[in-house]
Amino acid sequence: MRWFARRLAFYVFALWVALTINFLLPRLMPGDPLGGILQHLSPSQIAANPGIIKTYQTLLGGGNQSIWQDYVTYLHRISHFNFGISTSNYPAPVSDVVGRTLPYSIFLVGVAFLLAFVIGTVVGMAAAWRRGGAVDSVLVPTFMVLGAFPAFFTALLGLYFFGLKLHWKK
Repeated sequence: MRWFARRLAFYVFALWVALTINFLLPRLMPGDPLGGILQHLSPSQIAANPGIIKTYQTLLGGGNQSIWQDYVTYLHRISHFNFGISTSNYPAPVSDVVGRTLPYSIFLVGVAFLLAFVIGTVVGMAAAWRRGGAVDSVLVPTFMVLGAFPAFFTALLGLYFFGLKLHWKK
């Protein structure tokens, strides 16, 4: 039971650190999300509605509060699964964007898991069957080296070779 409590405390702490970093990063970066939304509007639209900037600031969670009050508001919204308005798919709520894309992500993770399980099992069986053979001495270390690369780098290599060199297309 102590092991479970320690693990739970670690994961709660890790979640808090991740949420805090997620809160601080956009505030420490140059520019703001409001500028990204306003660039889609013409100067005449902004001039015709002088309160539009204040309205967008309120929608995006900004305001004239201190950073500590903003942080408490942020944690409150996150705890109620209110992730706000998407700046890239404005004015859609973030929960709608996640809801639309989550099934595709789950499908991709599922396919990747099944492929990794099948390939790993087959290679492991072949390496165990012919111990010291080509599979055991060449293929297993090669897969271990490939597994050490970050996933985004492996994906870029896959795009380069399958898309650009082999001309595989949709």
